[in-house]
Amino acid sequence: MRCKPSALVLALVLTGCSQGHYSGRLPPGYQSQLTAGRAALQEGDVERGTDLLAAAARSGHPYAEIEYARVLAFGEGVEKDRAEAIRLLESAYAKSSARKSDAAFYLGRLLIDDQPARALELLLYARANGRSGAEYEIGTLLAERGDMAEAETYWREAAAAGDLEAQEKLAELYYDRGEQAQAQAYGAQALTEYRARADQGDIGAMRRLARAYEEGVLTGADPDAHWQWVERAADAGDVVSQGTLARAYLEGRDRPVDGLRGQHWAERAIAQGYAPAKAYLGRALLEGEVLPEDLGRAETLLMEAATAGHSGAQTDLGRAYLTGSPLSRDPEAGLRWLEAAISQGSSSAMTALGYAYWNGDGVPQDRAKAEELLRRAADLGHPSAKRFIENRA
Repeated sequence: MRCKPSALVLALVLTGCSQGHYSGRLPPGYQSQLTAGRAALQEGDVERGTDLLAAAARSGHPYAEIEYARVLAFGEGVEKDRAEAIRLLESAYAKSSARKSDAAFYLGRLLIDDQPARALELLLYARANGRSGAEYEIGTLLAERGDMAEAETYWREAAAAGDLEAQEKLAELYYDRGEQAQAQAYGAQALTEYRARADQGDIGAMRRLARAYEEGVLTGADPDAHWQWVERAADAGDVVSQGTLARAYLEGRDRPVDGLRGQHWAERAIAQGYAPAKAYLGRALLEGEVLPEDLGRAETLLMEAATAGHSGAQTDLGRAYLTGSPLSRDPEAGLRWLEAAISQGSSSAMTALGYAYWNGDGVPQDRAKAEELLRRAADLGHPSAKRFIENRA
């Protein structure tokens, strides 16, 4: 005698969930939302795609929960919601489906910083169930708990699959061990990929190459190659590299002093609103050594950079106002800017204000306060403050 299926069983079959296991099909209506949402994202319609996936996820089906969580956690052009992504992935992971390992994979990646032990458990589960791609993260989590041999195994596997982070990690590991051949082999793999990306206009890759030739870990240190990549990134519009070149040429930091070249790069960075470049050019125009003095523009640039929180500009502006050289004396403003820089830990500002209190220059003489400031600066390594304290001993 055959039994007629109950209404509950029929409902479970229709919704893609039988005996607690979810199939690849969502309930009627939700499946079309999931399919349309994926298509919209592929076509670049992020807003519509996200809305459709959100609607599909309300079905409670793990496939839709995973897709929507991925968008919330890792998608581009979407307002991130890490907490909601974790909630959805926890829900998907708790359910039986063919994508349980995917839920574990993405959830593990999100929990790496907050819950490293659980993240490792989840990522190992995902890997054991056929979901690869987190070998670098697994290796890093194992290293953090002191299992370096096992960590190295996972990093090597990730590096063999082309993972740049793993290649760099292994290059650094072998470099620190003095195993130069191994370090150079993995460093060469990483550099090849970075060069390919740089050739496609990837500014981040250009900056990484500049750092590689400066550090000498992925490859031998090469100052000329370092500056070539800094300039290439700057030419491509990278404001940090433009600022680096501006300072290098204006202040002679590992480059020959060249005021005009320094100003060129500073102006390009300033056009993008980069406060450090305003500070570098403002100082050069204030001092009038590598460029003709221009106190009006110097004051404007330093004020903008100082207001943006640049401690060097705050120090330069504060010293100039406090001493009245070369700007008009304004002790109140000078003290305010130096104290602002000191609050950020600037040893130069501590030294400047310390000498001012020692000599009574722009502030009432207070040698106890002066010595306190100069000792703080000396402890931070400021050479002039160190000499002062040593001479006082």
